[in-house]
Amino acid sequence: MVGNQHLEVEPTSRRPYTLRAFRRHKLCHLFELRRPTPEVNSMNARTSHRRAFHKLPVFPVLLAQLVVLLLAAATLFSWHGAVEGYSGFYGGLIAWLPNLYFAHKAFRFSGARAAQAIMRSFYAGEAGKLILTAVLFALVFAGVKPLNALAVFGVFVLTQSVGWFSPLLIRAKHSRP
Repeated sequence: MVGNQHLEVEPTSRRPYTLRAFRRHKLCHLFELRRPTPEVNSMNARTSHRRAFHKLPVFPVLLAQLVVLLLAAATLFSWHGAVEGYSGFYGGLIAWLPNLYFAHKAFRFSGARAAQAIMRSFYAGEAGKLILTAVLFALVFAGVKPLNALAVFGVFVLTQSVGWFSPLLIRAKHSRP
């Protein structure tokens, strides 16, 4: 008995009342026994076909950013000294680490069925990237003394500029007519 209503079985039926028949019954909504729908946020079959990180299309951009930040920091270290060298290195890391985080978050899902999950992961990745950039800037300026701010911002912008020219680094596998 559910509330004031009775769950009735047809008297002519000799078969037991199955779950499938119960789902078709008008009281099904009271018991919430509908078929479970796959959640968009869950780690299900959509992520099992996930490519390795080094095979993602964004990997050459991240690798180029890492090379640029290391070369810029090494150049600053050899031409201007240790303070400018590690300041530039920190500036490059401030640009590179959030981009690495974004790439990890944004390319978690693939396929047309995961369109909502892809959009959510892009938004979450971008929000995390902005927050991580602000936190890293605050940590570097608060915790590293002495620091050359010009070297920090210079290598930061230089490392970010690699991402601006990323269409030149990513080779298109499909040619468009």
